[in-house]
Amino acid sequence: MHIDIDVGNAEQKRLIRKELSILESAATGAGIIDQIERVAVPADFEGEVRRLTGDSEFRQNRGYHLVLAKIVAGSKGTTILISPVAFTEGFDTQIRVSWYVHELAHVDHNSRFPPRENESATEKVYSENLHILFGDYAAERCALETCAQLFDKPSDLYAELHRSTCAAFMTALDDDQAYRALADAVVRFRLWRTDITGYQRDVRPVFDRISKSLAYAAAYIDSNTGFCEDSPTFHEARFVTHSARELASYFATKYQDADFDLADGAGLMKAFAKTFGFTYEDTDEGLYCRVVGLSI
Repeated sequence: MHIDIDVGNAEQKRLIRKELSILESAATGAGIIDQIERVAVPADFEGEVRRLTGDSEFRQNRGYHLVLAKIVAGSKGTTILISPVAFTEGFDTQIRVSWYVHELAHVDHNSRFPPRENESATEKVYSENLHILFGDYAAERCALETCAQLFDKPSDLYAELHRSTCAAFMTALDDDQAYRALADAVVRFRLWRTDITGYQRDVRPVFDRISKSLAYAAAYIDSNTGFCEDSPTFHEARFVTHSARELASYFATKYQDADFDLADGAGLMKAFAKTFGFTYEDTDEGLYCRVVGLSI
């Protein structure tokens, strides 16, 4: 595993490298060190993520969530990218350790997912989304629970960051503006003011934001690390529908059983996506997105 640090002076680089030895030791202990090609702190975090993933729209600041670490799979192994912002004032070692554990959990969990074979186009769409969301849920819950065991007392910065982050996810799940955006997208489509491509372009960012907020918020509550009091707020949120609760419960069961075979969860993912006003179908012409209207 190579460590590349492209920020700071010689002393700062030394200190960052020393701290990253924690990540290296943890990866070794978890038996996944051979799966990691390198850990990098690039000067341009966003640019490096875009370059390695090919995602030209990647943004570090998602509005409801700040992305300061990212894993990218490659032919020689996984690269773990860490934003230089993580080493600035406002973030301490406890916070960064939680991010290290989160990213290592992603590497470990990704290796446990069984191969997905003979999927139809529709099954592939739902399965990919299901794996992404469960991956986020499992990695965040693992990080929260691991840090609760590592640290006798959370630092003020750690506690404040996770409290505000959890609150941001809760706010996203009860966002009237997001609901109006979805409703407007359905109306525009039905009035022929946009085509299916335009509809998907309008809906996808909202779906991504809400679905990820659901996964992360559920991880906070289920982790039993001081966020149980947020459970009523979670369950009363506009976007935490019956299908959302079913999906969150499925994640909790899979995590507790250490079961990474998600073949039985595609139906739950389809039901959850349908509440946002769309569903996918297999046709002779290929994958078809049908707009069915909101059920939120």
